[in-house]
Amino acid sequence: MFTALLLFHAAAHKLLDTARFEGILWDYRLAPELAIPAVALLLPLAEFAVGSALLIPTFQDQAFMAAAALLALYAVAMGVNLVRGRSEISCGCGGPPTPISLALVLRNLALCTCLLSSAALASSQPSWLVILAGAAAGCLAFVCVAAAGQALANRRRMVARGGVALVSGGRI
Repeated sequence: MFTALLLFHAAAHKLLDTARFEGILWDYRLAPELAIPAVALLLPLAEFAVGSALLIPTFQDQAFMAAAALLALYAVAMGVNLVRGRSEISCGCGGPPTPISLALVLRNLALCTCLLSSAALASSQPSWLVILAGAAAGCLAFVCVAAAGQALANRRRMVARGGVALVSGGRI
């Protein structure tokens, strides 16, 4: 459930502002310029399709693998640009612009590991109670990740404006 919500969130942001997402793709400098409009449409459609497939038990094995592949692709794209010394590119994850970082690369790789583990376990038949508990936990995890992302974006804006941001009672 968490990964489906994450993919739906990312896809919605990309589809609602395709011009911005095309600019982000151009900043990555990994696709030919002529391909960027097509990639800007295909990536969010793939995210939506994979997110939908994650919710259908029949397709979950393949959807876990596809979601891991998408997140690995994003990790590689960010990693290549970090190696190039280009860390001021927005990640394109959806929501407020967030510069790429090693932490985002590691987050995507950790999610890939979880998805690949889930693919290995997906063939078992859990009870409805386990399914509901997993869905609730996934929703809660998504809300926590979204809140943390927004808090970091707010902190960056405050510091950029010369304001004071508090972390654990101290100043930044």
